[in-house]
Amino acid sequence: MKRTVLTIFVIICLVSCKKQDRWLDVKSNKADIVPTTLTDFQALLDNDLIMNDNYPGLGILGSDNLFLALNAWQSGNATERNSYLWASDIFEGASSADWSSQYQKVAYANIVLEGLEKVQDKTSIAYKTIRASALFYRAFAFYSLAALFSPPYNSANLAKPGIVLRLGSDVNKTVPRSTVKETYDKIISDLNAALPDLPNLQTITTKPSKAVVYGLLGRIYLAMGDYPNAYINSNEALKLYSVLINFNTLNAAATYPFPTFQNKNAEVIFYATAVGYASFIASRIQVTPDIFNEYQIADLRRSLFYNANVNGTFFRGYYSGRNGYIFSGIATNELFLIRAEAAARTNRVQEAMTDLNNLLKTRWSSSSTYLDLSATNETEALQHILRERRKEMPFTASLRWEDLRRLNTDQRFATVLTRQLNNQTYTLEANSVKYVYPIPNIEIRINGVEQNER
Repeated sequence: MKRTVLTIFVIICLVSCKKQDRWLDVKSNKADIVPTTLTDFQALLDNDLIMNDNYPGLGILGSDNLFLALNAWQSGNATERNSYLWASDIFEGASSADWSSQYQKVAYANIVLEGLEKVQDKTSIAYKTIRASALFYRAFAFYSLAALFSPPYNSANLAKPGIVLRLGSDVNKTVPRSTVKETYDKIISDLNAALPDLPNLQTITTKPSKAVVYGLLGRIYLAMGDYPNAYINSNEALKLYSVLINFNTLNAAATYPFPTFQNKNAEVIFYATAVGYASFIASRIQVTPDIFNEYQIADLRRSLFYNANVNGTFFRGYYSGRNGYIFSGIATNELFLIRAEAAARTNRVQEAMTDLNNLLKTRWSSSSTYLDLSATNETEALQHILRERRKEMPFTASLRWEDLRRLNTDQRFATVLTRQLNNQTYTLEANSVKYVYPIPNIEIRINGVEQNER
């Protein structure tokens, strides 16, 4: 079996990528792909180097949370430099790991789903769990793509081009872009189909569970502006698991204070990390002063998340526990914030503030008394929640980028971004077309899909 899985791995890697970039250039000989048993299929999904790594990082590079000094900016590759300045041409003809690595996950999932169709016994728990897991990984990859390469989900964009929904393993097949509505409909239908056949929780957090699926649905519905469903799903996730770390128990003297995957960060229910851009290492990645100045002295995030010195305020609070490994999975801190925001937007203001205060109490120094935040209406509650959401997850996945995209349609929270670099000012207007990244040229060349406006 190990030899078979190795063969599968090598072939799919050739099909899927060359240095995680050129998978669309390689033709697949499907006769050589030989997974046939449930053990084979589970082994494919257990390849965490593919299924749990290299989630998109472009949104972090483009967000207003990131600050790069000139020397750090110059040290990045063209994609990093261009993303930081919201350039029209991001990739300069190169391919993109943010794009190709997601379709690599999709390819694995599709091979599993197609192979399962040939399995005779479709009633076993193992069969159902593997199928549900493949649907989850595909949906997560599709959503990760949509959050960057598709317009935001709103009534004005539903008929616009979304992403390429590859639902089969034949990479030679030309697939056009689906609409934004079709994209999100498919993501949600896959996740809902996965829900019944997954365990409530997993002891190994690289694998999906019901709590993870509910959590991802909460994230997606929040991005869609569907607040009742964002509330329902984040609430269901928290019913299954709601542990928060008391930050007073962490070692502030440690170089990286949060537990690694092996040491089990107690808030993480699904472990994943982003593309490893050089800008994300602790000696380069800085937080903008406007965020850092929002943290009160008694707020332990100020010291656990950052290393402030004469050269700037550098991020060290990786939820992965590892230098440069941006956490891109799902954790309970995000779920509390989703439920709080959804509650505020559905006339549950006091419930929203209770969730927010319960989270913040775990972040407060035990040597200082925490004073509850209060709000009398939706706008006040949202001001508190959105500020703390930004402070709580400054570099979690592309969440800040996703927030900017959705909040820019609300005049109360629309934001114009500016950067100063080498005595020049760069600006990203609210609702700019540059909130949708260009599709890599290789995809345009091979499949002729429509390019995004820049």
